[in-house]
Amino acid sequence: MRKKRARKERKFAKVIAQRLKEARKNKGLTQQALAQATGLSQTAVSAYERGFMEPTVTNLVALAEALEVDIYWLLGLEKK
Repeated sequence: MRKKRARKERKFAKVIAQRLKEARKNKGLTQQALAQATGLSQTAVSAYERGFMEPTVTNLVALAEALEVDIYWLLGLEKK
């Protein structure tokens, strides 16, 4: 059970990482510029994009707003 959950969590982190990087590049921002726009460090943005860390809900909201993307999309979810 734990292995299954761990795999699912890694997959979720990977989706966030991929979409965050995609949205940032589509917006033409560097990691540093996104960090400044959100009040995060460039190190945090880099760690999120590489899937080493998962952003908190507060940071997810800030990232989605700065990138002008739907938070559900950023999370890899669909609105119901």
